[in-house]
Amino acid sequence: MISFLFLIGISELVEWQEPPPSAETQESVEEIVAAALKVLKTRKLSWYDKEDALLDLMDVGPLGQDTLVRQLSKDLKKMESAYQKKRASLDKKFLSVATKIAQSRLNKKGLQKLDSVRKKLLLASRSSGLTKDIVKTVCNPALEEIVGILKITVTQVLDEEEDLSDALANIVEALDVHCFLNEYWLDAHKALLQAEGKWVKRAKKRTLPAVSSGHHEAMFLALEDLAFAAEIMPERDRAILEANKTLFPELQPEEGIGIRDLNILRIRAGIGALKVDIKLCAAGRGHSKDMVDHGFFDHHSPVKGKASPSDRARLAGTSGGAENISAGPSDGLGAIQSWWYSPGHHSNMMGGHGRIGLGRHQNHWTQMFGN
Repeated sequence: MISFLFLIGISELVEWQEPPPSAETQESVEEIVAAALKVLKTRKLSWYDKEDALLDLMDVGPLGQDTLVRQLSKDLKKMESAYQKKRASLDKKFLSVATKIAQSRLNKKGLQKLDSVRKKLLLASRSSGLTKDIVKTVCNPALEEIVGILKITVTQVLDEEEDLSDALANIVEALDVHCFLNEYWLDAHKALLQAEGKWVKRAKKRTLPAVSSGHHEAMFLALEDLAFAAEIMPERDRAILEANKTLFPELQPEEGIGIRDLNILRIRAGIGALKVDIKLCAAGRGHSKDMVDHGFFDHHSPVKGKASPSDRARLAGTSGGAENISAGPSDGLGAIQSWWYSPGHHSNMMGGHGRIGLGRHQNHWTQMFGN
């Protein structure tokens, strides 16, 4: 007789395999999938109330996960289409309201006030006796008044029109649902890629129909751009900003940001935007690099052929005279702010130039101006 212990030993040597699902088990899976799918298709429940059905499809295996991916692909595509339509409507109304706010501020009294404060700012900024203290006590308050008259904020526009605020809230709520479903789609798709046979092949043919993760930030940035677009400014300045924007891809991002920030300041001050000169930017970037590589900080360069700002501009294939340099700021706005409080640099930025270049290397910045 074979002992009981011997049988146990033999059984341990046999590799255990999960038996294939029985007909009853398969039928149960199909019933769960059908029931969950019915819940997903109903319009009576919110998507958050349907989460149990989503979980059922995730937990039941490849059939449920594939069903989830297919259904959510349809729903997410519809949500993306609805989002784009609502965004277009929101943007159109937002710009209309923002424009009305801007126009209401520049009535006869508002224009007189703006003209008076601009003269006060320029009288100080272009004074031969400009000091850091005058920048703080005269220029800054004047600029704040100008910004208060001209600048339109997203909050101001939303506060002006309650329906607009409600429309934005509805879009944000829909985007939250979109992100919620995106995560389920991604989880189900990932599970299918780890399955076998036909499920993997099907999964590889499917791509997420719409990625909503960046929609929130993009929408609010777009509203900020629309608020700025509503500001009253000469068409010449608006055209220069648009032309400059097409050149920014050729620059380091923070160089473009620094140029745009200064131009917005100049437009609000009433002295006009400066055109980007790519060659001046290259000359400035080269001088910033030379200062780092050769260990000096000066407008006069020891590098052969680059002694003066005009030499460096000419070598780059353009012309230029006035120049600002800075060491330390990590971004374009920081560079502009460092020069704003330095009288000589401040005067250059507020001068009667026509072109601008800004070049960065590490934490060194060179700003160049041309007529």
